[in-house]
Amino acid sequence: MQILVEPSRPDIDRFLADLNPNDTTTEFIDGKIHRKQISQGSAIYLQAQLWDEINAATTNSQTAIAYPNHRCSFGGWSIVPDLSVFFSVSPSLSLLPNLQSSGSHVHSPLTPIHNRYPDWIIAISLPEQDGIHTLRTILHCLSHGTQMAWLIDLNNRLTFVFTPQQTPLEVKGNVVLPTPPGFDLNLTVETVLDWIPAKKSET
Repeated sequence: MQILVEPSRPDIDRFLADLNPNDTTTEFIDGKIHRKQISQGSAIYLQAQLWDEINAATTNSQTAIAYPNHRCSFGGWSIVPDLSVFFSVSPSLSLLPNLQSSGSHVHSPLTPIHNRYPDWIIAISLPEQDGIHTLRTILHCLSHGTQMAWLIDLNNRLTFVFTPQQTPLEVKGNVVLPTPPGFDLNLTVETVLDWIPAKKSET
């Protein structure tokens, strides 16, 4: 008698199959499930402002587009960056079928699908957040094709800028933040942080 055994799916595929499509807080990192801390207060406001600024700086939505809390599954991980920016691809690549392998590094057209790496990510560091978790996420993105990452540190009023195979750059004060080619944002760290509404003093 022959017994047919269904091959087991990789853990990342099982995770995605069981995941609620509306879940933006559960991540799969290095074979383990993690709960992402939900942004609150200043971080939410800053996220929304950056989302508007980046999309406004892109005159053609077919060139680049930003998504907040957009699930990205690639390289065996499934993460939800605070902001993910995707660039357009060449016509030859855009004609390729959507690849279902979670380990694929091939881009697809600018549509809100999940199985690709973001070209640019922005993370907003929260006081209670695990900094190592955020750093590992950034390094994973950079090693799989992401061109740039910002890590905005609200407590210390500075931003770390990461690019592949380069030493992270610490940017603060009125120094203009580097951006990927094609963006004319001209933003400084102080400009970004000044978007956060000041707390009203108690009377």
